Amino acid sequence: MPPSPQIVHPRHPNFSVEKRIIASLVQDKFFTVTFYKADGKLRKLNGRLGVTKHIKHFKDRVANKRPSKYLIVYDVHAEGYRNVDVTNICSIKVDGIEHVIPPTPEIF
Repeated sequence: MPPSPQIVHPRHPNFSVEKRIIASLVQDKFFTVTFYKADGKLRKLNGRLGVTKHIKHFKDRVANKRPSKYLIVYDVHAEGYRNVDVTNICSIKVDGIEHVIPPTPEIF
């Protein structure tokens, strides 16, 4: 099986813009995101954005619209929500195409 094609995207200095770029790239599809956790371990997560079925008190959570550097992803294997730090994302694979985001110097 040939390797999946890769597209390299530059990292945007504003995490809010980067979150919007990722959301427009993924839309409502399943995707795989590779990122570094807070403890420095590399993790792969299969999930979707925009899942609201299992959130209790959804209206209260949506009302809190402060900018955050975390992307809320529903993990389909663990059946729960995960906060992914946008600044620690290494790659996103959607529709068989891997979008690589080079790390920022202050992460490593």
